[in-house]
Amino acid sequence: MWGEQIPDVTVPAPVDSRAIRLRDVETPSLLTFFFSHCRTVCPVLISTQRNIQAHAQTNGYSDAISFFPTTFDPARDTAERLRTYADDMNVDADRANWHFLRPDSKERAGAVVQDQFGVAFQRTEPEDMDTYMFTHSALTLLVNADGFVERTYRAKSTDKETIISDLRTVREA
Repeated sequence: MWGEQIPDVTVPAPVDSRAIRLRDVETPSLLTFFFSHCRTVCPVLISTQRNIQAHAQTNGYSDAISFFPTTFDPARDTAERLRTYADDMNVDADRANWHFLRPDSKERAGAVVQDQFGVAFQRTEPEDMDTYMFTHSALTLLVNADGFVERTYRAKSTDKETIISDLRTVREA
């Protein structure tokens, strides 16, 4: 994806009660893909974004960046669940720069997250279906204000200072 324009997709942002067309975003942005019941990599991905959000607020550039964590579990990640998750993760989801995205259905999640962004995920099939999880890859994208992917971070735990440095480069370009 590096160097490519992000997919032309519109995804609901249920906490904001609107939909966002990602190519219309006019600030550098960070996209990551998660589900709120994850106990492994997803909390790390969201915490990294939260820490970058806090850095942006502290250093006066919070209006110059947007965050788009996108769930691939729309069955459980409702607007209410995402608000609770934001509180649990100490994310300021009420700031104008943070937007939880949630495809409308399991099929749409597959079409957007897997087919458009290339993030593989597979739902587990436990006996108690309320406890299902996903095996999935980790991906965070740094997208410039023109909608092109500047950096891809595939590590489960990308150093926030690396992303902040890359973000500074993109913001100043």
